Amino acid sequence: MIANLWVRARGNRTKKTVWSLVLLVPALGPLFYLAQYSAPAEQEEGLQARDNDDVDDVTPPTRNED
Repeated sequence: MIANLWVRARGNRTKKTVWSLVLLVPALGPLFYLAQYSAPAEQEEGLQARDNDDVDDVTPPTRNED
């Protein structure tokens, strides 16, 4: 599309440059994202979620209303 814009479309260079940048955003956006992405750091052991396998199944006490 960009090549077609520069070869066939009439207009000034500023207009063609702006439209070229608009057309490049969807193509270059994911590349910029992946270039800046870093995996999340590992949490300290005290902040990690505990496994539920280690906890006994405890049912809450029932209320006796007299």
